[in-house]
Amino acid sequence: MGFPSLISIGQPLAGVSAFFGAGAILVGAASTHVMGASPLVDIGLSYHLPHAIMAFVAAIVATRVADTVVAKRLRWAALLWLLGILGFSGGLYLRAFAFVDTGPVVPAGALLMIAAWAAAGRAGWRMARR
Repeated sequence: MGFPSLISIGQPLAGVSAFFGAGAILVGAASTHVMGASPLVDIGLSYHLPHAIMAFVAAIVATRVADTVVAKRLRWAALLWLLGILGFSGGLYLRAFAFVDTGPVVPAGALLMIAAWAAAGRAGWRMARR
């Protein structure tokens, strides 16, 4: 199974998105109970959980819409949101917990999240035109 086939199915993306949502709760608990409040973790979490929810919703909706172009754009949005969470929030978590300099990973993750919003917007625009 190659990369394009991952994009073509929505159910696995919904499952992964749900795990990302659970991961946000775990990171928040670890931050609060293990190391105390951290501004970097707080920023990461403020993007992590909402984008995990959006990825979950996009993946589920992608399995329910009849328009294949809309479904494809929503699956791309879900995948890009998940990758963006890994880069943006994950990079901030690495800085906060492990003191690792992640370089351009955090801004790259933010760009992936923006690209996901663009893909979702294009899907919404197409749905509105029909």
